[in-house]
Amino acid sequence: MHTFSEVRLKSQRANYNANSQLHFFSSRVSIYFTYIFVNLGLSANMVTGIFFLVGLIGPLCLFFLDPIYAPIFYVTWRLHIIFDICDGEVARFFQKFSLNGVYWDYMIHSLLYPLYGIAICVHQYKVTNNHRFLYLAIGMGITGNLLNAVKNNYSRALFEKNIPKSDTEIRKKKSGLKHFFFTSASALLGFEGFLLVSLVNMLFLNSEMISFSILLFYIFSHSLIISAKFLSLSVKGQYQARS
Repeated sequence: MHTFSEVRLKSQRANYNANSQLHFFSSRVSIYFTYIFVNLGLSANMVTGIFFLVGLIGPLCLFFLDPIYAPIFYVTWRLHIIFDICDGEVARFFQKFSLNGVYWDYMIHSLLYPLYGIAICVHQYKVTNNHRFLYLAIGMGITGNLLNAVKNNYSRALFEKNIPKSDTEIRKKKSGLKHFFFTSASALLGFEGFLLVSLVNMLFLNSEMISFSILLFYIFSHSLIISAKFLSLSVKGQYQARS
């Protein structure tokens, strides 16, 4: 039986503080689940499988369950982000790392991001019977995939040209009011913000016009984010580091 202190010490990543800024809530909660996974003897790849299955529950709820259960999608999203951190912590604890684990991680995000966007659109179609939400599902599917692909494909290009990613990385500023507002705005306009706003809409508003406007707004904002990243990587050749 491994102690909680032992698990925390051995599993903490070197850039913990930077990651805590990126995942403020999840990075602080994950260690408690990691403690359980470690003592159950689960491998990092097993935890990756759990994080995928938990993340998949959210879209399935939106697709198949009664609208009253719709908010479950946000709980499963938050849990899957926590477990996404856990698989790395388990790998560091046991000092067992695999290429498959990293590859599966990227593939899971590439599937779940568009799937959540599509599922929210389908949910609104079921509630309103307005077929226009199905057209928005196409937009959410495309932008949800490109949010990941625009950066991951650049990594692939660097790899094929034998260019170390560290040669093109730029670092985030870690302090200052300007950085705080920039980070907050990025979170609100990004995919996490989209899910949170969608949750609030489902719980308290659920107006057809507001739902349509929210989806249209986030397709537009995600398109701007994708375009900005694409232009930055294409013109400046800069790759945003997480730490």
